[in-house]
Amino acid sequence: MSNDITKFFSGHQQAPARDKLSEALAGFSAGKNALLGKALLRFTKQGTWIFGVDNELLAPGARLVLNPASMSKGYVAWYQSKIEGEVMQPLSLGPVDPSKLPPVNSGSIPPGGKAPSGRGWEDQASIEAVTQSEIPLCMIYKTSSLGGMKVLLDLASTIVMGFAENPKRAYPVVELGADSYQHKEYGQVFTPIIEVVGWLDVNGEPVEDFAKIGNKGKSLL
Repeated sequence: MSNDITKFFSGHQQAPARDKLSEALAGFSAGKNALLGKALLRFTKQGTWIFGVDNELLAPGARLVLNPASMSKGYVAWYQSKIEGEVMQPLSLGPVDPSKLPPVNSGSIPPGGKAPSGRGWEDQASIEAVTQSEIPLCMIYKTSSLGGMKVLLDLASTIVMGFAENPKRAYPVVELGADSYQHKEYGQVFTPIIEVVGWLDVNGEPVEDFAKIGNKGKSLL
């Protein structure tokens, strides 16, 4: 069989060294970010983290690198389980003016419908992340839920404190997790956790002097 393989590939150009080939293949694979866009990162009602159109499961304790400059705030409107409108912009550009949001059907009951289809314009926040792997995958976490919004508010204050403690810090490394509480009506309710567990500098190198700061610690808000 090995001889057959050699004969089959003999007509192709000579393969480059393994390190060069690996680098080329990794670069090609990384192009899927441009082709598919950022994978949507979501926290499920079952307390798990999933991403992408195939709802791939992230392992418990998965770590991502966040881009603080990408944190955005705005509004989203849902209608019949689909996004009817979305207006977001980075925090550095200031808040979205709610008075300029267009009218939406969300919040009304469609003709013949028996259940509300939405709640009108709702607050939404987001931040972009990348996996710590040989072939990084870009993700974006968007949330309008109370638990998700609280996590991002706490995360913002933790990042501010991290910057103040060490100017070399640029990108927080976070660990994804879940917490839960017992609701009288809905039973066990899961809430997301995004905890800063490390930092990278502007060149992507670890900042070694990190003292772990949990999102449940002192807050600036």
